[in-house]
Amino acid sequence: MNRKLLAVVIVLLLAVIVFGLMSSNIDYVNSSIPEISNEISTGDTNYNNAVKDMNNKQYDNAINELNTAKSAFSNANSLLNDIKKESSINNDNIYSSYIESASNEVIYKENASSNLLIAVNAFKNNNIQTGNSYIYNAGNDMSQALFYQQQRNQIVESNPNKFNNNTIIL
Repeated sequence: MNRKLLAVVIVLLLAVIVFGLMSSNIDYVNSSIPEISNEISTGDTNYNNAVKDMNNKQYDNAINELNTAKSAFSNANSLLNDIKKESSINNDNIYSSYIESASNEVIYKENASSNLLIAVNAFKNNNIQTGNSYIYNAGNDMSQALFYQQQRNQIVESNPNKFNNNTIIL
């Protein structure tokens, strides 16, 4: 009888530990999502400022803005990669879809920033044809990024009970 009781107690303790770990992983995701959204928003602002600076032929300002944008998108990507390592997140289709959409979004935005940076440097050196080619690439990357951004926002809007009140939709 004592062995059965001990076995039941051990099973219950393991269940509590596993549930606690899964709960803390979800809490980690929920606490990281606003930070990820903030990094994406910062990158978006810097990217848009760079476009304005480039159009005004303020190439050095555009370069600084693009470097800041790339850094913000890279930070978001790093946070997303940390979340992907959480095994309990991979078992939740909604969180997995959110993380995948956000990851694709920041990868495309980082690529758009890199292409625009090459374009700005080309314009700065009076190489208009090369600059225009890289602007075209940046535009394509940003179009793809916006598709994934909309997908990410739809996931949050469709699942309000999965995401806490600190989740920011951009």
